Amino acid sequence: MIKDEIVSLTKKLIKFESIESRPDQLKSVVDFVEDYLKKNTSLKLYRYESNGKPSLVGVFKKDHPSEKDNPYQTPEIIFHDHLDVVPGKPEQFKPFLKGTKLYGRGTADTKTHGAAMMVLAKELSRLFNARLPARQVQRSTSNVGFMFTTDEEVSGHDGTLYLLKKGWRPKFFVTLEPCAFEIIPAHKAVLWLKVLVKGKSSHASRPWKGINAGLKAYLGLEKLYKIYPLPRKEAWKTTINLGGIKGGDAFNKVMGECELKLDIRHIEKDKAAVIIKNVKKCFPRSLVEVVEEEPGMDTDFNNSYVKRLAEVVKKVTGQKTKIRRGHGACDGRFYSAVGIPSVEFGTVTSGLHTDNEYVETKYLESFYQILYQFSLDHSL
Repeated sequence: MIKDEIVSLTKKLIKFESIESRPDQLKSVVDFVEDYLKKNTSLKLYRYESNGKPSLVGVFKKDHPSEKDNPYQTPEIIFHDHLDVVPGKPEQFKPFLKGTKLYGRGTADTKTHGAAMMVLAKELSRLFNARLPARQVQRSTSNVGFMFTTDEEVSGHDGTLYLLKKGWRPKFFVTLEPCAFEIIPAHKAVLWLKVLVKGKSSHASRPWKGINAGLKAYLGLEKLYKIYPLPRKEAWKTTINLGGIKGGDAFNKVMGECELKLDIRHIEKDKAAVIIKNVKKCFPRSLVEVVEEEPGMDTDFNNSYVKRLAEVVKKVTGQKTKIRRGHGACDGRFYSAVGIPSVEFGTVTSGLHTDNEYVETKYLESFYQILYQFSLDHSL
């Protein structure tokens, strides 16, 4: 059964501790995928590495490439999965089944999706190699590609962005993330700021002789949250999270400096430059450093590929899927930023980045069939 093979491959992938601090394991997990694809598919494989982060791209070699094909014969659609995971406890890299749930680091985010891609590549290869008279099947399989990267959890710059710059530019980019069969064509942009609030030290018994940087930081945050109030429930609004605060080295000393770490997720109308300007107004005479600035993903909900994917989900599951905006960033943002329609899509999971991460295996057959049918029937 397809489900059993996906579960088996997922277990094998989970056993690789493919975290940023283990470059040997990042290499090994890509080696494993590459070996499987060499043995079981007719894909032409391209191996890359940037700053120690390996990547792999697989495409079907066309018999008669047109003049418009670039040297990489970029397919119409690329499915993407990241094989890196966040750190976990040693036991989390020892997968186990409990009922219909498969537990382990990466079951949700996102090695199960990678395993499904591997099986899909094998099944499409059978059609491709069969030389079936159905022209549609031949054309469709040759227009599907597979991308595996190993740095999504830390930036995506040495994986997906690097491959984009190398010339891999499909017409539609699907990054497989835990979405419970929902389609996410848009998500917020990311802005990380460090704010160093300056004060003046003095003895704690004479606070009038100093300027407390911690107090200045508190008052500044009050002003900032008035501009960008925290929503009480899920909303498509710019949000600011105080991710860290550091300052003070003694009880009996007025704090001379205070550093804040701000994680800002902003919607399209709130531009990063304006947000930074507002932060500087709220923290006058403070140093504001931009640590990270990443674009949002912004694909038209009525894009023909998005609509077709939704139709396939309904056809396979019998249920109408939701097309919605997301809040967390994904690697699809790099493609969206250059005008290539991109979405997040994935199966039913729970507990990503937690000690109880799992995937619901009972939905894997449907998930696979969605990818398979979309691969064969995506001509527009």
